[in-house]
Amino acid sequence: MKALWRHRRQAFLVVALTMGGTVAYYTYTTYLTKYLSNSAGLPKETATLVSFCALFAGFFPTGIRALGVALPYDLSDALFGGTAEYVALWFKNGGRSRATTRYGAGCAAVSPVVHLAMKETRDIDLNRAGAETGPPSAEAGSASPASGPARTDAPLAS
Repeated sequence: MKALWRHRRQAFLVVALTMGGTVAYYTYTTYLTKYLSNSAGLPKETATLVSFCALFAGFFPTGIRALGVALPYDLSDALFGGTAEYVALWFKNGGRSRATTRYGAGCAAVSPVVHLAMKETRDIDLNRAGAETGPPSAEAGSASPASGPARTDAPLAS
C-alpha cells in the first residue's frame, strides 16, 4: 500500500480511465435486463437471453495483475459500476430516464480526456523510481539510442 500511495497519481489515472467503461458495462449488464423486463415488457427469460447474447458477443475482461492497476480498477468498478443500477433507477423513479444516458455519457467522456492528457511514456524508463520526468539516462542500466542495449545486471536506481 505504501508503494501504491507513492504512485497515487497513476492510481487516480486508472480510476479515471476505468470509470466510463465501468458505468457503461454495469448499466448494460445489470440494469438492461431489469429495464427490458420491467419497462419494455419483455418476459424475464427473454430479457435474460438478450443480455446473455449481448455479453457473449462482446465485454472481454483484461488480465489485471499488478496492484497499481488492480486496486484502483476495483475501486472504480465498485464506486461507479456498483452504483450504476441504483443511479439509473433513481433517475427513472424521478421521471428522468434520459438522465441515465447523460450520466453514462459524462462518465464515459472522462476516459478520452484523461487519455489525451496523459504523458507519452515511450522514452521513459518505467522501472526507475521517479521515472515521470524525461527520457531514460545511461544510469541504472538504461541505454541511450547510441550506446547499445541496456545492461540487464545493473541495479535499479532507488
